[in-house]
Amino acid sequence: MKRYIYILLLIFSIGLPELKAKSTDPNDVIIEGRIDDATTKLKPNQKFTVEISVSAFPGNLSWAPFKKYIVEADRNNQFKLTIPSPASLFYLHMTFSQGPGTFIDKIFLLEKGDRISMEIKGSDIAFSGKGSIKLSCQNEIFKIKPSIKRMQQFYIQDKKKDFELESHYLDSLLDLRLAIAERFKPLLQKEIYEIIKINCYGLRYFTWLRGNFGLRKQPEKFKDFVSSKAFSEINRSMEKLSDANLLIAAPIYIDFICLLTQFEYQKETGNRDHSSLEARRWMFNRIVTKYSGVVREKLLTTFFLNLKKDADAVSFVDSALNIVKKADYRAIIEEIKGQMETGRPFYAFELENDKGEMVKLSDFNNKVVFIDFWFTGCGPCKALNANMKPVLAHFKDNPNVKFVSISVDADKNFWLKSVATGDYTHPESINLHAGGKGASTEKEHPLVKAYGINSFPKLFLLKNGRVYHSDPPRPATSDNGDPKKGNTKKMIDLINEAVSGL
Repeated sequence: MKRYIYILLLIFSIGLPELKAKSTDPNDVIIEGRIDDATTKLKPNQKFTVEISVSAFPGNLSWAPFKKYIVEADRNNQFKLTIPSPASLFYLHMTFSQGPGTFIDKIFLLEKGDRISMEIKGSDIAFSGKGSIKLSCQNEIFKIKPSIKRMQQFYIQDKKKDFELESHYLDSLLDLRLAIAERFKPLLQKEIYEIIKINCYGLRYFTWLRGNFGLRKQPEKFKDFVSSKAFSEINRSMEKLSDANLLIAAPIYIDFICLLTQFEYQKETGNRDHSSLEARRWMFNRIVTKYSGVVREKLLTTFFLNLKKDADAVSFVDSALNIVKKADYRAIIEEIKGQMETGRPFYAFELENDKGEMVKLSDFNNKVVFIDFWFTGCGPCKALNANMKPVLAHFKDNPNVKFVSISVDADKNFWLKSVATGDYTHPESINLHAGGKGASTEKEHPLVKAYGINSFPKLFLLKNGRVYHSDPPRPATSDNGDPKKGNTKKMIDLINEAVSGL
């Protein structure tokens, strides 16, 4: 008998290393959930999917660097995902194929080692498990949002907006959010509570400024807004906190300051074009002179992330690197700088076209190449395709100009069907496939990863295989298809400029 016990113990002890290797890292975050049957109104062969984006950088995940994970619910409407923690405190945004709304402002704070369970019912989520209290608190705060009907009531008969009444209403919503944070305060770590509170102010003002951003095209209404008492009395008390690290950890608050800087630029200069080099330099200098320490460093990093890969901004990116000391912020800016630099060799791709042939970047030597990245279902990609017609018509007979359309659809047949519709590409386009959307970041095509492309359409203009412009002007619907108007003209002029030097 003792011999059998010894053998069993020996087998068990030999097996221990393998079991340990397969176990979850205690720092990983586990997210699992169940979807209520009524929520999953799926068609046959459809699956409920959860798309989770995580980032160590506190900011809007439509532009901040992030890692994406996608998981499908099983036949019992359950899912489970293990995520390596990118930092002790990090940020998460969820998108569902059906169910709760997923507006980009819904950025949840997570901590390493959290074990989160979700019960998804209709448009709501109930959280439980280790670390779930902070998510429950944030979820309740996110539910407090302006009523569209109520906001419409702030327009009086002559269509002039009453900014004071609107501001009072939004202040009342802020009070409700702060009351929720206060109710959860005894259950939260002090640091988490403070970040959530700061984020309440960020949500209040970022949402308000974004809602009135369209006024920049209406000089008189914009003037009324920025000269109003409501605008002059924006509550910026959070910026006086003794611990600036709490301020930079609030994902929406810094976004609010960056947006406010754009309003201040137009107020002081009267210029409506926030995308000009002059405007960007003004806003850059404003950040540098008005802020200090880690807050300034976070603002500068956010500033360049918002610019994406605009080659024009490379002229003052070195000034930012002379200021920014925080290692992770510097790494982001340095990567952006590399992507901005005009003349940098483009990624040497080799992709399959819609005829099954392989196409290389080197096939376009001595050519000017316009590249657009897109995916099926992308509304702005469809709009760009329609608005590009006058540009393609202008260069139709020019052998030195090529238009290359690169899809990131995961499924090749899905891509081919979309090409056939003509909704995303033109007959003049060279259609290439770099499948990857719908897969995790690790499975995305190296070309997509090389440029950190996470919003679409993404455009490049190349010349002789090198980047001529990393963010060329995008023809707009408002140009009315006129090749001598707006961004359509700018695009044509830019391509002509590139061709002239061949």
